[in-house]
Amino acid sequence: MVTILIVDDHLLMRRVIKQVLEQESTFTVIGEACNGFEAVEQAAKTLPDVVLMDLDMPGCNGFEATEQVLLCSPRSRVVIFTASHEERHIFQAIHRGAIGYLTKDTDAETLLHAIHCAARNDLCIPGTLAGPIIAQIQAIWRTQSYPSTRYGPAAYAYRTSRRTRTRPTRALPAPIEVVVESADEKTITEQPAEISIPEPREREPASETTIEQPPALVTRPLTERELEILHLMRQGLKNREIALELEIAESTVHKHVQNIFEKVRARNRAEAIYLTNTEEFYGLYPDYSF
Repeated sequence: MVTILIVDDHLLMRRVIKQVLEQESTFTVIGEACNGFEAVEQAAKTLPDVVLMDLDMPGCNGFEATEQVLLCSPRSRVVIFTASHEERHIFQAIHRGAIGYLTKDTDAETLLHAIHCAARNDLCIPGTLAGPIIAQIQAIWRTQSYPSTRYGPAAYAYRTSRRTRTRPTRALPAPIEVVVESADEKTITEQPAEISIPEPREREPASETTIEQPPALVTRPLTERELEILHLMRQGLKNREIALELEIAESTVHKHVQNIFEKVRARNRAEAIYLTNTEEFYGLYPDYSF
């Protein structure tokens, strides 16, 4: 049984959504909320499997509510259900932790399918909205500098130390199934979607008066506490779990995580882990056991 929390500031919309979801015998709507604050309160009490979240709400919008809901109910999966088609909203929603993004002009079957995907921990974004995300990922990999390898950040996970001791290899997190929907048909990939990573272009020789300096790996050194939190992030722990492990407040963990993102020039957890899983980064902290 999949338990669902509906979050929307319009009562009529909540009633319609509930009626659609109850068509599935395996779905149970265990709560409703009219704004982000109420959503956090309801999520903390009911711990729903899936949260169907609107974006444009008074007081606390869907972006803020998504992040707060996942702090108080880490096992919940948030699907954004909004009228907005803006690409920046899709990226921001995923950055805050959402696993799906649907617009309100979708049909009932697509909505039910998205809830099923979220319950399985599968990313679900309509095909018309997924294109910009894939293009953005390709752009990041194409422009990011990866010393000593041309195969992107994943190659770093299996590189061994050039120092006296050998660093144990780290298992990469299990990839989630990617579901891309089109208007005509639904395509479900049994394996992770393959993304073509273009070969980096060869740089033209610099002129005699121009010297290109590679970007610094970190803007400022990470503190000992930030290194501890980074280590726990690599183990897949969420902010709440890290706070329990280190016996500190969740808000403190959140602040340290944001500092890590800023220092290593990352926009999310996965990118921060990839960018710091390098021999160059390890060399900055030779006395720390990662």
